[in-house]
Amino acid sequence: MSVTKKSKEDKLRILKSIVDSRPFGFTLLEIFKNFQNEHMIGSRNTLKKYLEELVDLGEIKKKNVGRYTLYLSKDNLSPSKIFEEYPGLKNFIFNLFTSISNVFKDEIKTKGKLIGMEFFKFNKSQVFKNGFDEKNLKRFREKFKILSLPQILENIKLRPLMGLKVEVEVIEENTKYYLIYKNSEILQKGAWILYYIQIGFLESFLNVIFDQKISVNIESIDFSKCVIKIERINSGEKIS
Repeated sequence: MSVTKKSKEDKLRILKSIVDSRPFGFTLLEIFKNFQNEHMIGSRNTLKKYLEELVDLGEIKKKNVGRYTLYLSKDNLSPSKIFEEYPGLKNFIFNLFTSISNVFKDEIKTKGKLIGMEFFKFNKSQVFKNGFDEKNLKRFREKFKILSLPQILENIKLRPLMGLKVEVEVIEENTKYYLIYKNSEILQKGAWILYYIQIGFLESFLNVIFDQKISVNIESIDFSKCVIKIERINSGEKIS
């Protein structure tokens, strides 16, 4: 069976559509691992060459975050940039989520996590457009399972909630992992519901990817620090 060879223009167009598909961008490794088999664009060096060409052409943007480089849509408008331009909107949003956190009070753990789980179900990724059938779940797992849990957590570390500046640390301890957030405006404002929503989304995401039952919970939270614990349920085995 013959395979139609893609032109350079086709590859550039495909790469641009991939980068445009996610608001917070991709690293080179993510694009190579998640899309190479589907689109056969080329080696990692070839991908990098084409991505840099798209940057030079002004078709996409790139941003260095620590030792990583993120490739982003040129139309990307991060929450942090919106907040810089509209401080009144930022205050309104924080006041809203702080009020919600106060209303839920003792129920914030269960309500926030449930909201995150429901949000995950309606996420607009390709796998959910046709529901949770086995074919779509298999494709979803194959797409993300090539990443280990530490890699996924490092990826989350690069994309803090709402794009705000925050200190994030990933710690591995025996069979458990921890995401530790410090100096976060979300914490300082008391808008803690956002972190509970995050753990609901993350737990759902991890349990779709891995064959192990994984629990994600907030171990402690206050105005200065949030500690999120990730562990396999009823097992001393390390999450693969």
